[in-house]
Amino acid sequence: MKEGVQHIVYVSSAAIYGCREARGVEEYEPAGPPGTPVSRSRYEAEKILLEYHRRNRITVSILRPLFVYGDGDRFFIPSILRTLRRLPFMIKPGESPVLCDRCARTRGYHR
Repeated sequence: MKEGVQHIVYVSSAAIYGCREARGVEEYEPAGPPGTPVSRSRYEAEKILLEYHRRNRITVSILRPLFVYGDGDRFFIPSILRTLRRLPFMIKPGESPVLCDRCARTRGYHR
């Protein structure tokens, strides 16, 4: 860690909860088993960061958005549009996608 770093904000993923439905999962619930290599790597990174926290070396905040999109997205929004053209589609309350820009603006919120 660079000298002077006091807080790390790590953007993980709700995928660390594994294949079970992420809706209604609370952050205190145990993770896993992660089902993909990416979700396993995020889970392992969380464990490393939490170990740093336990040693009182640094403050760590972990965000676990369900899905994130942003400028230049060529998959998420186009896939929703294709789905909308074929059948009714509705994002239920509590399942809203997170715009990347909004995640970035939250930095510095926790002091």
